[in-house]
Amino acid sequence: MEAKLAYGVVRLVFSDDPPAPLRGTPEAKAARAAKAEQAKQPPAMPTVGIDLGVNTLLAATDGTKAIVVSGRGVKATVQWRNKRVASLAQAQATRSKGSRRYKRLQRRKYQVLGKADRRVRDALHKATRQVANAFPGAHATVGKPFNEAARRLRRTQAQQVSQASTRQVIQQLGYKLGSVREVVEAYSSQTCPGCGCRQTCRRNYECEGCGFKAPRDVVGALNILEIGRQGAMKPRASCTVPEVVWKRPSKYPGRSQVVPAEPRQVAQRPSGL
Repeated sequence: MEAKLAYGVVRLVFSDDPPAPLRGTPEAKAARAAKAEQAKQPPAMPTVGIDLGVNTLLAATDGTKAIVVSGRGVKATVQWRNKRVASLAQAQATRSKGSRRYKRLQRRKYQVLGKADRRVRDALHKATRQVANAFPGAHATVGKPFNEAARRLRRTQAQQVSQASTRQVIQQLGYKLGSVREVVEAYSSQTCPGCGCRQTCRRNYECEGCGFKAPRDVVGALNILEIGRQGAMKPRASCTVPEVVWKRPSKYPGRSQVVPAEPRQVAQRPSGL
């Protein structure tokens, strides 16, 4: 609607929307407070369950996809450090304390410890960064460090568990993800997330009740995720195996493996030659 006046044209626009409250009224103050409260609320972030280990450094999943990072490189570095330090300590035992040879061995021991520490720290940073890139800003639920479980193991396994860098992994995940919460992960790798039955398996979990099959570390991550969401491990009949992606913290330092050709791909020599 338009109206012509002496100084111009006035256009009147009608809208079905309710009029805005006047400034200073209680309605305007309530609307402004509601808008500010909505702006303070952070956007919804996914929840991730993370299972820590030795052979598998960590396994993380949000129920749809899972990432499994190998820990064999860190395990090999720790074993190399233990052997080198033990041999140097044995050599020091045959030298007089304070001698030049003793001091030289002591410096070599510090070099080995420093080199191993840098390797482990670099691998942990790369592993946690891969999880942060796969689930940016996620709220992580992590099982508590399992150093107390080493008391019930044999000497070799107890050493591997007690020297696992689980606390460092949790600290790095704390500032690379949205938040990290520690929960008790007892029997998380032995409980089926589909039917709830408990059994022990090796690296691959296969439930005898419902036939659920998945890597054991992924099963633990799924149960830890359920603990973070529901407060306890609750079987879900609709639980499916997430898409698993296997990764290493960095390129494997060993020699490249040559896969032998299949028999049908090998050239056959003619019988007449």
